[in-house]
Amino acid sequence: MINKKCYKCKKEKPINKFSKRKQNTDGHLGECKKCNRRAQNKKYLNLSNKKRKEKAAKQRKTRREYEDRIKNITYQLKLKGCTYCPEHNILCIEFHHVDKKERKFKRCYKIDTLIKEIEKCEIVCANCHKKRYGTNHQSSVEDVSYGY
Repeated sequence: MINKKCYKCKKEKPINKFSKRKQNTDGHLGECKKCNRRAQNKKYLNLSNKKRKEKAAKQRKTRREYEDRIKNITYQLKLKGCTYCPEHNILCIEFHHVDKKERKFKRCYKIDTLIKEIEKCEIVCANCHKKRYGTNHQSSVEDVSYGY
């Protein structure tokens, strides 16, 4: 295993004890994860309470804006309606992965990734989705127990 020397604690440690960073020549930070965490905690504690609140508010705002962009993309696609029936109510529209093997993400955090994932899907309403792709086994009404 490859070892690397931390420039803060001066100890030689295995490379997996260093966080990855593509910009560095060896692809890892110069300080070990432990020293990095210590520095981050110290930096956080030195922030005033007001700055902490401002930073948290900025992060919430950025997250909200990002989520709004994702909602807008999916909303625009859902406006097209179901592929198989005339349903256009966006509350009923879902995305179905045509090839389940191609499905890579259950939840996408990058817009580019989301768009690539949606391109693998067809847009269907909830009824058509369940009718066409519900379960692989055929169950009759008699098989269903309602707990009476």
